Amino acid sequence: MITTWRPLLILCFHATDPDYNSSYVPHLNAVLVTAPRANEEGNQPSYVFLHELGHAFQVALTKDPADIPCSFLPVFHLTFGTDPEEVSANDWPDIFADTFSLAMSYGTELA
Repeated sequence: MITTWRPLLILCFHATDPDYNSSYVPHLNAVLVTAPRANEEGNQPSYVFLHELGHAFQVALTKDPADIPCSFLPVFHLTFGTDPEEVSANDWPDIFADTFSLAMSYGTELA
């Protein structure tokens, strides 16, 4: 993620895309932040940015954009009361990033 040899790039674009609102690009180690889409009310740019930082953190820990830290599974079960076996493998990276956003937003106007 952020090291002296591999800085995290944050690129902001004042443009929108109908399919994406921001993204973490692992091979560039960059967070691309775009303007919020007009059809998404309540989608706070700061929350979206934290979500993408969550992906950066996830990849820094696992070295794999499709994987999450195994220590997150019991935390997920305890916090959300859902059996991790019931969650699709494709959903885990976004669940991890959303949970990171929630944790970072705790005690702020976003939470």
